[in-house]
Amino acid sequence: MAKSSKTKLSKGIFLIGSAVIIILILSFYLINVAGTRLSEQDIILQNKTLTPTVGVSPSISQTTTSGSGFVSYENPTMNFRLDYPSNWNHIFLSSLINDRFDNNADINGSSYMGLNVTVDSTGDLPKFLSAAPGNVVLKLENGITYKKVANLTVNGHEAAEYDIYSPFPGLYQFGYLVSINNENAFDVLFSCSTQKLCDSNQQLFEKIVNSFTSLN
Repeated sequence: MAKSSKTKLSKGIFLIGSAVIIILILSFYLINVAGTRLSEQDIILQNKTLTPTVGVSPSISQTTTSGSGFVSYENPTMNFRLDYPSNWNHIFLSSLINDRFDNNADINGSSYMGLNVTVDSTGDLPKFLSAAPGNVVLKLENGITYKKVANLTVNGHEAAEYDIYSPFPGLYQFGYLVSINNENAFDVLFSCSTQKLCDSNQQLFEKIVNSFTSLN
């Protein structure tokens, strides 16, 4: 009986040790895979778990032009300005490199649309500008890929349009890298509940992008 108890105890210790090792390996994987080109905000958007805090940073300027349906917004901290729909929210994220807007719809619903502006300092802009349309420019360890759509100019700044393809359930996303200088860029990322919703609002998104201006 004593031998049987010792055997069971040894097996129990082995199983507990194995579980701890597996948890450590999974934690290491998640931390390193999450630390990719996608910002923390993008990861949250992919998983549709964002609970935004709506507010206005005291450092920004917003002006609604009567009858235009748009708000003229300027962020001197991040050094950009754009126009966004007056029925959208500006969501203050308390970040010097991230600014977000959305249409006040449920992010888990069927009518969500949002805009996320970040300062991209990864140095990937030359890759996007030189890649041929249709080619995959980046493939992340978690399977998310960035595919080049086209080169264009946004208010005098070189820019590249891209689509994001994700193996995970989540939002449909596409965006624009708008150059600040030879390496750094603004990443202007649009998100929709579905691709169909994004496609049907393409003119709206183009109007927002065409209003985007770097203050540098």
